[in-house]
Amino acid sequence: MGNAPSESNMGDRLRCYQCSRVLPPCTSFDDYHKSTVHGQHVYVFNGGEYYRAVGHDNMYQCVYCFNKPIRDQEERRREEERTRELETKRDVLKSTLNEFEVDDDSGGDSDELLEILSVKCKIQNLSLSQLTADDLGRIFTLQHTQVFITELCVLSLETSEGLSLQSISKHVQYLVDSISQSACNMSESFLLSQALYLTLMHFFNEYSDCDVVLMAKRWAEEELPSENVVIIEFLSTLISSLQKTVERASVFILKMEIQSLKHLLSTLTNINVKETHSKSTEMILRLVQTNQWTPMEAMTLLSALSQKYAEDSSISKVLMLIQVYELPPDWTDESGRSLINVLDSADPDRFEEDFEKTLRRKDESSLSAALAELKMLWSLDDSVTDMIKNITTGVLHCSENALKDGPFIKDSFKGVTSDADDVQNSLSQLCKAVYDTKGWLPTERMMLRWCALVLTEKSAALDPVGVESDTCVTAMFAATQVLMGNKVDIVLSSDGHPEETAKEWSNFYEYLGMSVDTNMKESKASCRNIYEVDIVYGTIDDFLSDYFQQGMELMEKGNPQQSRKFIFEGQSLRFSTNLELSRLKDHDSGVFAAKILQSLMGKFHSEDKELTYRFIKTIFQVLHSNLIKDTTSDSKIISVSQKVTGEEVPPAEVFILTFLENLLKEVSSQWTNENDQCLLKLVDTYRTEDLIKHLEKSLRDEELKSIDTLFDELRQMKDIDEPTLSKSYKVVTHVRNLINTGDIKNHTDVQRARSLCHSRETEHLQEILAVLCNAVHHTTVSPHKEGEGWWPRDTQIISWCLLALSNTGRLLEMGTGEGKSCVIAMFAALRVLQGEKVDVVSSSSVLCQRDAEKWNNFYKYFGMTADTNTNKTEEADQKECYQKDVVYGTIEAFAADHLRQIFEMKEVRPERKYECIIIDEVDSLLLDQGVQLTYLSSPMASMQHLNNILAMIWVHVRQYGFLSAGHQTFVRSPPASFFKAIFDSIDTEGTEIEDPMDILQIAEETHTVEKGFTEAIYQTEKKELLQKLLKTVSQDAMFDFFQEIENYVPYGFTVYTLDNQGSLCLRKRSPYNNQDIPELSFLVLDEGLCCTLYDSEEDLIKPIAEIILQKVQYTPCTNNAEKVNIPGFLKNLIEKKVCVWVQNALLAIQLREGREYVIQNDNVCPVDFRSTGIVELNKKWGDGLQQFVEIKHRIQLSTMSVVTNYVSNISFFEMYHGKIYGTTGTLGSTADILFLQELYPNLSACKMPTFNRKKLFELRGTLTTSAEEWKSEIKRVVMDQISPNSYREGRAALVICETINKAEEIHEVLQSSIPGETILYCRSDGDSLSQIGTELLPGHVIVATNLAGRGTDIKVSKTVNNNGGLFVVLSFLSENTRVELQAFGRTARKGKPGSAQIIMSTEHLQQSFRTPSTLEEAKDTRDRLAAEKTNHLMKDIEELRLREELFEDYCGTLQEIHANTDGDEKRAVVAIMNEFWGIWLQMKSEEIDQFQTKALKESLKADLSLAKSQCQNKLHHAAFITTSSLEMLP
Repeated sequence: MGNAPSESNMGDRLRCYQCSRVLPPCTSFDDYHKSTVHGQHVYVFNGGEYYRAVGHDNMYQCVYCFNKPIRDQEERRREEERTRELETKRDVLKSTLNEFEVDDDSGGDSDELLEILSVKCKIQNLSLSQLTADDLGRIFTLQHTQVFITELCVLSLETSEGLSLQSISKHVQYLVDSISQSACNMSESFLLSQALYLTLMHFFNEYSDCDVVLMAKRWAEEELPSENVVIIEFLSTLISSLQKTVERASVFILKMEIQSLKHLLSTLTNINVKETHSKSTEMILRLVQTNQWTPMEAMTLLSALSQKYAEDSSISKVLMLIQVYELPPDWTDESGRSLINVLDSADPDRFEEDFEKTLRRKDESSLSAALAELKMLWSLDDSVTDMIKNITTGVLHCSENALKDGPFIKDSFKGVTSDADDVQNSLSQLCKAVYDTKGWLPTERMMLRWCALVLTEKSAALDPVGVESDTCVTAMFAATQVLMGNKVDIVLSSDGHPEETAKEWSNFYEYLGMSVDTNMKESKASCRNIYEVDIVYGTIDDFLSDYFQQGMELMEKGNPQQSRKFIFEGQSLRFSTNLELSRLKDHDSGVFAAKILQSLMGKFHSEDKELTYRFIKTIFQVLHSNLIKDTTSDSKIISVSQKVTGEEVPPAEVFILTFLENLLKEVSSQWTNENDQCLLKLVDTYRTEDLIKHLEKSLRDEELKSIDTLFDELRQMKDIDEPTLSKSYKVVTHVRNLINTGDIKNHTDVQRARSLCHSRETEHLQEILAVLCNAVHHTTVSPHKEGEGWWPRDTQIISWCLLALSNTGRLLEMGTGEGKSCVIAMFAALRVLQGEKVDVVSSSSVLCQRDAEKWNNFYKYFGMTADTNTNKTEEADQKECYQKDVVYGTIEAFAADHLRQIFEMKEVRPERKYECIIIDEVDSLLLDQGVQLTYLSSPMASMQHLNNILAMIWVHVRQYGFLSAGHQTFVRSPPASFFKAIFDSIDTEGTEIEDPMDILQIAEETHTVEKGFTEAIYQTEKKELLQKLLKTVSQDAMFDFFQEIENYVPYGFTVYTLDNQGSLCLRKRSPYNNQDIPELSFLVLDEGLCCTLYDSEEDLIKPIAEIILQKVQYTPCTNNAEKVNIPGFLKNLIEKKVCVWVQNALLAIQLREGREYVIQNDNVCPVDFRSTGIVELNKKWGDGLQQFVEIKHRIQLSTMSVVTNYVSNISFFEMYHGKIYGTTGTLGSTADILFLQELYPNLSACKMPTFNRKKLFELRGTLTTSAEEWKSEIKRVVMDQISPNSYREGRAALVICETINKAEEIHEVLQSSIPGETILYCRSDGDSLSQIGTELLPGHVIVATNLAGRGTDIKVSKTVNNNGGLFVVLSFLSENTRVELQAFGRTARKGKPGSAQIIMSTEHLQQSFRTPSTLEEAKDTRDRLAAEKTNHLMKDIEELRLREELFEDYCGTLQEIHANTDGDEKRAVVAIMNEFWGIWLQMKSEEIDQFQTKALKESLKADLSLAKSQCQNKLHHAAFITTSSLEMLP
């Protein structure tokens, strides 16, 4: 043996035979002995560092591997003990949960708790969105559901020995009660009950520590107490459950979610005495309170940060950057990595610095976009915008170190002037102050907003100095005001946090030597002292209470009111219609004032945001004015009060009445009658009866706005520069004077106008406009004076001037009924006089044909020609049309004719250049259809072979269906026996299940089916006998089996049945809430049958495609009767596109006749139901969708065409080189306009004032929860509006429906009840147009689709107008606000009265809208989705541009072929090349989606060259050429 063990010199050979770890040498026999350990005879080395069994040479084991069997055995023992304990606990819970047992025949909603309560309370089809007060009363007799479920949650929790369940229960019940108190209504309280139920299910099935518990254990200085672990686990799970329930019912974060988060963060903060993480938890809470981050997202972020950093200061710095830069949860860096991914891979020591640099780079790179947005939002003119840009750029170009390390010079900005250098210096110093006190520099957007506030703030002391939502900008701007000698009140929303905000910025103000406080103090003395400080933070409730209280007190003493400026925090104006004013109510004299204010604010609907903003500002301005001084003058209201009562009015009431009188002056001063009398003046001069008659007459016969008024409104909008406005004013006033004096009749010289048309001189424009106005007068017919024409209104000639004076393109928003077609005709005539050809584009063929016919005589007056391109089918007619001076048409017709010219090489518009385009309804064409492609149909004989493929796909796909379960839609598979359906859906690898009969055997063992059932099935060959056996299996038996089978396979099963309406009813939910255990859903039918339910059709596309491909073989091949033969050259195309075809087959199942399409003359015609309602007769869907719908309706199958040519609306408009002009009634939101200006940089946009005051009254919208209630409400409202009542006669109504089907439904409902005529307008044919062209009388109703919602002038009789005008019902939530406004624009046109109302049903909403509780919430979701859609358009545009680049390259090849070949050879080569190009494009769709521009262009060039060469060399082998060319493609 030697002097040392052999293990002393084995080196790396001495290893553990199980884990291969190198073991330390044993150098002495003293460290080596024989022993019995764990029942084994072993050698022990180095005191137990490793072991070797006696008799097993070289089989060494490290201590870990040696003890592992014992550890595993102990773990198994503990697990068994734990399982036994759990089973005991489960038995207790199950017995308790018997109270929640569901009856077999119950129906229910998609939520299990709803189903349980539905059964127990005997409320059929209980739905959260349809709960009545009676239902709620019955539900909450269930022994206080929340308390009961919470108690079960506590029982389900894993608790350590010695921990009092009673103590835990009290604590948890307290938390739940606190959260419940924060619920705003019963529906929210019920959401909490649902969340508690999900929490119970989680604890019942899962036990591992969550991330938040692990984080808490890291934060604890000592071992985390078991009670804290339980509370943290409960709250974090409840927050997760709340998010799941709330996100199905609301797009907003609810107060109870925030309350739950507060409790969780408080528990985390207090896990040690030092509260070491208090700052980071405060900041996490603030992230959620801004409604950007959900509580779960915020906690995930905090957990990730705590893994990276132990110190709270480091976590807080990162959170501060996230807050300052307003990072959303889905933020990504330049590499596309999420915030969590960036954190995971970052170096902790450098992350903060690198992260800040990344944020600043991204921030500074978006300066232009941020500036454009600011310009639009604030209506800034170019000079102010340029100054803001220069100032901000100047500060940004200062080195960061200079801002951070340079000295602070307070005296350098005592006052801020309009001088750019002065403003830049002040901004630099303020940024320095922010950095010195907060540790970060203001962002670029903060700097821009501060500049905008400073440069646009008016000097008047009583004006509000701004509305700002960013606390940093607010603080910087408030500091600027104080340095200029003002005192400032900062107004927060009613649920704002003044003390927190003031505390947050107190060090900043102190740094600048300013005092700050809040108005939260209670005593009168302290309240007066507060308003001596420089800056006061407070809620809108408290400020209004203080202003009123001080005003009433000062009224008694006769002292003047303090003068302070005020800044509104952004949310303070949005949620201010429900004022509490509790402080004001504490004083007897203030109760009346509080009632007055609450009554005033209660008149404003939450939809009227702009009006609410203006009104609240007006209230603050009036309260800041010297009302005490105003009472010394002759106050009408006070005088009347004293005369009526015979008593002096108390000082407090004098103040209130003076306030009301001044407020009335402010809000009513805008309206005056023909004698320039405002409403107050009329009240003073008329008796009541006479006043009503006078107002009625004045409002009905109200005169047009004056030119001065119109230009004042234009200047306030700040869309047009002053030189243009000044010149336009001179032109318009001159021409209007000519019209008024009659001298305009002397201005008829067309030739003189032609000679002056290129001039911009004022007198020349005056002459041209006079001639144009004369032409309108001579060629139109006035509706008021028989035999005479009408003169263009001031708004129309102003609009003409703005278009004429535009150096680039310009878009005008002109209200509906303002006469856009006249402006277009006059401007088109000017451009023709200038020698250009003009294309006028409209949104429908109906509108363009109407306008071309209407203005034909006007053009003839100038010797001009006009035509329409939508009704031309022959090449000769098309060519003749484009030789006219003005061509009206749709974008589809213009784009198609362009393609005929460049692709088909037809002589359609050979000499017509793209010189000037005028777009009517510009929002529809540039936004709604901005990425639309127009293409000419290219039928190819080879595509007929694909019909067999499409038929095979349809045969397979039609077996599937779509079923709804509340707010989720499933795809249903074909019915199958329950055991086969389960087998086909699971992965049996690792189980003992090899075929469906094994599933059936388990069913027999668990007594789901009778004994011997499996054997009987085995012996059955006839289908009828199998069906007979399956009929013995009940639904109840299958429900039980789905629960039993979960013990055999690693899956959770969720099971549904069908209710009487064909919707899914939940009968069993998967017991698992674990991503590691898959969940499968099934629909249980009768007779032993089931259907698999798929979450999405995406789950089916690839499997179905693979089945189809297996049934196809490509020629040349041996014949196989079981397969379909397809030409070999189509192989690559089919393999590339088959998934797309399957997807479209599934889509065809969902499309509905009368909604997305109609059948006309055995043709499937798509319908643009979301926007215009037009039946698109010349449009066909691509990629097989058209053919699948044809198969669905058993219509003759058309051949699938291949797209070989196309042009997008965007590219077509760009051909006019910026000379794009347009009008619309609804230009869209700020985001829409920014999007257009990004696409067309030379475009400017402005909103035109209306020629008369708009007299549209919008009734508060109605949100119904069922289709029947929706129809009933529409009928009730329409009948109420068109029927006579005590104060007016009957009216006419227009009901606009989303689809043709719904229009027909409403028409049928109304037809039997309407006293007058009921007209259905769903199609734009001649008969329908003639019906709506007639004048509507009282009692008449039109039911229409969106066809009537845009560009349609609904005529009503004088009687109808005298009774309130046309009443419009919009019966659905439109896709965007523009469509809604267009619909409302059918009434209250041309200064006439009208009213409108939205009546919609939640049943008709898209799934993405969830279930809104209010119409405002639905609109907010709609607007958010519309904005997201606009943002996503840019990616679509990139793809369009790539496709058009490729098409342009192909057109170059095509032109060479046309130039170098003739006759039959040219036609043959072109046909072959087009087919090659079309299939090449289809096959490259994936590369196009991935924007592989360079590779695509190189591939196209090479492939075209080869294909062209082969075509020309082997023309007689055309099929071979196409085949061989295509087969070379990858």
